[in-house]
Amino acid sequence: GQGEVGRGPVLTISPVDRTDIDTYSCIASNSLGSSQPRAVDVDVHFVPNVTISAASTLLVEGRDGLDLDCRVDSNPEPSVKWMYKDAEVSSTREYTVATVSRHDAGTYTCLATNSLGESMAGQVTVDVQFPPNVTVSSSSPGPLLEGRDTVSLTCKADSNPAAELAWRREGQGRVLANFPTLDIGVVSRTDAGTYTCTATNTLGVSQPATVDVVTHFPPNVTVVSSSASPLVEDQESVTLTCSADANPPPTFLWVRKNGQGEVGRGPVLTISPVDR
Repeated sequence: GQGEVGRGPVLTISPVDRTDIDTYSCIASNSLGSSQPRAVDVDVHFVPNVTISAASTLLVEGRDGLDLDCRVDSNPEPSVKWMYKDAEVSSTREYTVATVSRHDAGTYTCLATNSLGESMAGQVTVDVQFPPNVTVSSSSPGPLLEGRDTVSLTCKADSNPAAELAWRREGQGRVLANFPTLDIGVVSRTDAGTYTCTATNTLGVSQPATVDVVTHFPPNVTVVSSSASPLVEDQESVTLTCSADANPPPTFLWVRKNGQGEVGRGPVLTISPVDR
């Protein structure tokens, strides 16, 4: 539909490119009239070039599908392949994944090849978002000695987009920290307990991950008597109860001040009946 492109017996197109592909007609004219047009086809071969289109490149794991289309301008017809992580994943112009996971994120490359060569790579980057999940660890997973040992707790979140962390202690609602490492430092018995980490992004909240802090410390004891008043010899009895704050749990030994040595074991000592 371009109309006249030249005059004279010879038409030279130099150099040709793909836009010159067409049917060209020659018409001869003199004073008696014009000939019927005679046509000739000009076909131009060229190396492929590709463009990529995608329905969307920002996808949600478990919900969205991936649909990529590689459009190729080529003569002669090319072969097409899709590459992902250095592996060929398709030999057709379209590449689809019905439902994406986080493992489908990354850069996809389309290449087209014909008898004249290979196209420049066409690329598209796919971002797959997903809610967080977390793992926790302790710098000292075993029992810790009060006043001597230190501990820090680390929370790692697998998340896209990035998540906000929250450390809490079981039985307490308040947030202790919003950063990956919770540094408790030198431990005391009051630090013992179960610590939880959760992560939150725009797609949801992770299940909590827990880690225990176990603190060992020597016993301190309190003793209670069943009778606070003097007792009548040979008629009354008395029970002495010893309780201890200790970890690991202690054993109990009763001794007399008069040098008699051991008089009982266990948290309760009963003397019945009492005498002088």
